[in-house]
Amino acid sequence: MFLLAAAFNVMPALIMEPTRAELVFIGGAHALFLVRLASAHAAASKQRTIDLERFRQMKRATPS
Repeated sequence: MFLLAAAFNVMPALIMEPTRAELVFIGGAHALFLVRLASAHAAASKQRTIDLERFRQMKRATPS
């Protein structure tokens, strides 16, 4: 969803025929945003594994 929002956000800037400086600024900002999305995705996937293991430990420790 955020990736789609970033794509739609950059579209108007590209349609307006920006200068080189504007392209660098807008492209750089969007590139940093995409790096942030990728790092958040990686962190969330690691956290999911940790949470799943904790849940399994709790389930084993709980008497039936």
